[in-house]
Amino acid sequence: AIPDIRGTLYDADGNTIGQPDAQFFAELGPREAVFKSQGSISNIIGADWPGQASLVLSATYDNLRLMNLNFVNNEIYFNFSCYLEASDQSGN
Repeated sequence: AIPDIRGTLYDADGNTIGQPDAQFFAELGPREAVFKSQGSISNIIGADWPGQASLVLSATYDNLRLMNLNFVNNEIYFNFSCYLEASDQSGN
């Protein structure tokens, strides 16, 4: 399990949105997948925002993979990306 996953959300101009170093998960189990909406993230950080935002994790978490899914028009997901460790260049 990966404990105490924290991060800070930034707007497109690099300004902090809401509470910095907020706890997003108390713990994630092996191969656990969790999806967070803008509303649930707003509840965690105590603020809302218009437009795009970036989440920067407060620490390096071994074996944690982050994916970005954007839900558009209540129909499709697009702009899917997976951020891997720099040492993993295989794309797997």
